[in-house]
Amino acid sequence: MWKKIEKVVSLCCAALLVVVTTVSGTLAYENLSAQEWADQAEQNGQTVTVQLVQQQRIFNDTGATVGLAPFENGKMLVPLVASAQYDGSNFDQYGMPEADGYVDQIIRVKNVGTVDAYVRVIVAVPAALDDTNDAGHNALHWNLGNRFMPDGNFSSTNFENAAFDDVSWKYSGTTMVDGVQCNLYIFTYTKPLAGGTITDAAAFTGFYLDKDVNVVDGHILLDGVDTGFTNDNIVIHVAAQAVQAYEFENVEAAFSAAALPDNPWLETDN
Repeated sequence: MWKKIEKVVSLCCAALLVVVTTVSGTLAYENLSAQEWADQAEQNGQTVTVQLVQQQRIFNDTGATVGLAPFENGKMLVPLVASAQYDGSNFDQYGMPEADGYVDQIIRVKNVGTVDAYVRVIVAVPAALDDTNDAGHNALHWNLGNRFMPDGNFSSTNFENAAFDDVSWKYSGTTMVDGVQCNLYIFTYTKPLAGGTITDAAAFTGFYLDKDVNVVDGHILLDGVDTGFTNDNIVIHVAAQAVQAYEFENVEAAFSAAALPDNPWLETDN
């Protein structure tokens, strides 16, 4: 006899510069035998629930980083001053860029359930600001979280020796979100996340406008052309998905079996 397992999948959605929203759903795609289900329920519990962990840095009066705090919406984006790319000395103790104009949105995932889970983060970035064919022609840039160290112990030596979560990412096409054409990116954590824990590595850490962008009366101009956005209305949509790790050989097998949508905003598309 086979029994269908209900996977509770949290579609935890957030956005930059707007009020945070949360959408939850229940999806069921895998069949296990009654005995396997009983063993799984006894050992691991029955649900998978995840939350987005969003943070930003706290700075003192001299501009030094002194800690982390929950992320707050309502940031104003300005062209970056200096560089957000690591040159050996321009990152703080968390592995975050020290450049003026960098807007933190440190995204990690917490498994709030008891079942080990594979997790991934999906990000929707306005396509008009994000040229997928030529990153050098982007008005808006974002940083991967591959240097972020949540314990504040970042250094070139510690970074090279750190045991980070393995995170892969890929471009996944375009979609309409709230009437805006967006590029989709999927960040996948390749190792299971234990119940009650948070990923060490961030999927991404923040956004910034290109240094060559001009902002005129709030309007973002690239090569003299108005992008249609102002620097206070850019919305970055973020969602987290999870599938139980039990009985799956790897993350690809888990998400393939669950058949979760690569585009969690599809139901709101026009």
